[in-house]
Amino acid sequence: MSGTRVLYALSLFTVVSLSLGEPSLAIFSKLLAALGGVDAFIGGDSRLIGRATDMVLRYVDTGGRGEIREFLSKVRHDQGGVIQLMPEALDLFNAATEDNDDVRYGCVAAAAPPPVSLRVARRVRSPYAALTAGVYTTLYTFASQAHKRYPYALPSAAEKQRIREGVRTEVDDRSNDGVVPTLSMLWGKLLWVGEGDHLDMLGHFHDDRPGSLHTDWMTSGAHFGPERFAEILDEIVAFQHA
Repeated sequence: MSGTRVLYALSLFTVVSLSLGEPSLAIFSKLLAALGGVDAFIGGDSRLIGRATDMVLRYVDTGGRGEIREFLSKVRHDQGGVIQLMPEALDLFNAATEDNDDVRYGCVAAAAPPPVSLRVARRVRSPYAALTAGVYTTLYTFASQAHKRYPYALPSAAEKQRIREGVRTEVDDRSNDGVVPTLSMLWGKLLWVGEGDHLDMLGHFHDDRPGSLHTDWMTSGAHFGPERFAEILDEIVAFQHA
């Protein structure tokens, strides 16, 4: 249940960020006040969650509120997706399935910089960036806790070399993109590896180009941009057409 509530809060945070571009700190200070802190939110009742949602959606145009509410309701009540991503469930999945000889498997892997407070503080450009840096620190800390009974993949010598070339910091069991452990991303041929956070890899990165619709809502210090995103897409397309 706690994992589902955290996912709900992050979904709400993401929707508002993408809707408004870069919301003011005032919006999120009200959100934090409504939640009463992370501990209260995780252990709170549905009325607390509802009040926080109502407060935040006031900043979204009325036409999109119904659709957003429906999406958030599904996130909150459908716990199946969270359960299926747990280490125990995926360990059973891997034991029950095997690669198809007629299918080529490839992957991309990302590692975001460890959230050292002073290093991140030098890079924040606004109060909003400072707040999302705090969110990133929390997520990174959660994802860096490797499960003792379910170890990640062991990179080959060639993969280790590519990882060293693409990531400035040493990659180990604690490394992640802010959501997913880096070593758990390895499966099949390693197409690309480098620095980036989870939202960067999905296309939500900082982009100064005129007319760009990209929004970087999580400050991680990865310096991910359109050039790096284009490299990833080129590698994926080349792999598909090989």
